[in-house]
Amino acid sequence: MSDIERRTNNTPVGVENLFKRRGSILNPNENAFIDKWGGELLQITNKLAHDQSRLLPDVANEARRALRAYLIHSDHGAHHSYFVYEGMRWLAEKEKIKIDDADLQAVAVLHDLAQMLPYKDPKTGDELGGDQRASHPETMAQIIYLFAPLLHLDEHKVREVMIAIRHHDDTYGKKNAYKYMGQLGKLLAESDKLFGGGMSREPKEMAHDAIIRNQQGADNPQGWYLMRDDLSPEQRNNWKYGDRWIGDRISAVRKDMFKTEFYTESGKQIAEQRRSIFIEQAKIAYGAEYDATQEALKNWRLSLATDASAIVSLVGKNPNGKDPQVEQVTQDEEINTVVDRAYKKDLGVKTREGFPATRGWKIQISIGNEKPIILDPSIARFSTREEFLKTLVSAFTN
Repeated sequence: MSDIERRTNNTPVGVENLFKRRGSILNPNENAFIDKWGGELLQITNKLAHDQSRLLPDVANEARRALRAYLIHSDHGAHHSYFVYEGMRWLAEKEKIKIDDADLQAVAVLHDLAQMLPYKDPKTGDELGGDQRASHPETMAQIIYLFAPLLHLDEHKVREVMIAIRHHDDTYGKKNAYKYMGQLGKLLAESDKLFGGGMSREPKEMAHDAIIRNQQGADNPQGWYLMRDDLSPEQRNNWKYGDRWIGDRISAVRKDMFKTEFYTESGKQIAEQRRSIFIEQAKIAYGAEYDATQEALKNWRLSLATDASAIVSLVGKNPNGKDPQVEQVTQDEEINTVVDRAYKKDLGVKTREGFPATRGWKIQISIGNEKPIILDPSIARFSTREEFLKTLVSAFTN
């Protein structure tokens, strides 16, 4: 009898007890799955909350709030899970791999969820140390193992799901990344990198989807820079998941497009097709981001010329991981000076050996009752579109 079986008085079951197989849903579509997953995750949390020695009520309530955030999160939420799930199904069909649909759903839903769950010891409520984003695969693997007995899950199935989630980001920085993965893990890792941004299987649209997801992940005052000038190709190649303010957005997309290893023949083929079309799509999408930045700068200048009451501040990631850092900008500072200062200013977030200081301060301009303008100074520092695109292409290809 297994350790997990000994710790429960119930017969262990597979993850289909938690995530119902596709066949149980009529007319499956994205919203139907997201609604289903939301209900299933809430049921799981409520089951766990019955044992208050394992999960404090306050932590359980925070988890419920986090699950609501997961359903609408633009970067690593339920829509991303759905794209990854359908991608795994597509790869399995192409490769003629037979695998339980409930297992695919389980890893798709859970693989990034620890980025949103309360980063606390479930028994004591104490804050956990380290970087929540960087450690989310291991955190979720430990959560699965810790609570498997309460959910009466089969030990073999638990370990398979744990291993798949624990190693799903290994392709970002480890050699022989697929060495420790079973079929489930390989499908998860490949689909996450290929299909995590959308439903398309057409290479041009896949490249576009990856760029859009990269933009959405930075679309907030604490978001990271698109393009730093103090990173070498080697540093970009050594970018790891969670290195947002150590690297830049180009590092992440470059890693996905040009430096990620794929395992299946179907994955290798479509990754090469996507790669061949990427630069063309990057010029279009990031060129539009440059244009939007120039329009924002124009509105900022107009507010100064018309004596409008503009409140300008620098906003950045707080090293303590809580409320953002905010630094007010005096009205007599010139725009170019503010952009340059914001771009070069150290965030104070911990860096890694071999990398420069962290950056990521955004400029926030509030004019009257209008929605605040958020500027990325790493884009605003370029005076012409041509110079911006030339530097962008070089950063991706060198």
